[in-house]
Amino acid sequence: MKNLIKLGLLLIAGILVYNYFYGTPTEKEKSEKIFTEFKEVGVSVVNLMKEEKEKYDGGKYDEAIDNMKGAVEKMKDKIDKSGDDSLKDEMDELGSKSRRILDKWEKNKPQTEEEKSNFEADMKNILKEAENIFTN
Repeated sequence: MKNLIKLGLLLIAGILVYNYFYGTPTEKEKSEKIFTEFKEVGVSVVNLMKEEKEKYDGGKYDEAIDNMKGAVEKMKDKIDKSGDDSLKDEMDELGSKSRRILDKWEKNKPQTEEEKSNFEADMKNILKEAENIFTN
């Protein structure tokens, strides 16, 4: 499937290049318009990535990470005070999961929107698991 998509894209690019150099004046005009629009999209994507990197560097996600760390610590304190060992084991496992996710985040800063979405989903899942521990 991947190769079929690549082949299709290559075919389209070939047609556009051919029309740009050897096509009729109308085909040349259409090819030039497509190349211009493609360039504009590329510039927009680059600008978006630069803006997101600046936001990330400015600490956009730091608050969420700090809040999650704080919530886990508060839950651990409550469990320690309760003396319930089963809750403590569940919370330790949850703490380990969150540390793995945070370590992964800090070592391999997510670059794409999909990676950021996955990180946020992982954080939400941890918070839901913690909520389930305390509500059951």
